[in-house]
Amino acid sequence: MTKEFQKMSQQNSKNKSASNMGMPHRSGSMPHREIIYENGGKDSKTPDLAEIFLKTRSKNGTLCEKEKEKYDEIVKTVKSNPSLSSLEVAEKHFGPQRHGHVYCFGGGVKRKHFKDSKEVYIRDLEAKLRKKDEENQDLKRRMDMFESRLNIMETGTFSRDQPSTPDNDHRFDEFNGENDE
Repeated sequence: MTKEFQKMSQQNSKNKSASNMGMPHRSGSMPHREIIYENGGKDSKTPDLAEIFLKTRSKNGTLCEKEKEKYDEIVKTVKSNPSLSSLEVAEKHFGPQRHGHVYCFGGGVKRKHFKDSKEVYIRDLEAKLRKKDEENQDLKRRMDMFESRLNIMETGTFSRDQPSTPDNDHRFDEFNGENDE
């Protein structure tokens, strides 16, 4: 093995341990989705994050000390705020959830698969509304600018910029709706 390979292997090990936050799952090769399915998911009753954490992190029904502390925190949060979604609880305890999976739900379960709480949904809608209002104001400013340019053209100020020739005067008269003929 080359030194470069060993360095890369060590970095990968550090990254993997950091991504698990020091609490690796203990479910073996059984996917988290299957554990969720067996614990209520098949009846469309997805278990809460505390139950999933317990099922995926316990070994022979017991948790390590660090995992037990985190589990107790999650249970306390779920009991004190039952309106929080599993995604909100995960973000509260494990930081922002992004990309390919949500912590405790395994790979393939993405952030977009969760129904956010009403507050988050309303916040997103308000942000979209603000963005649309800004776009609307920008379009109104542009429209006002074009209208003022059109006004200038209609009053004939643009004819000062061009030399007065019979061709130009004829075209200007046609623009105003006047016709010599």
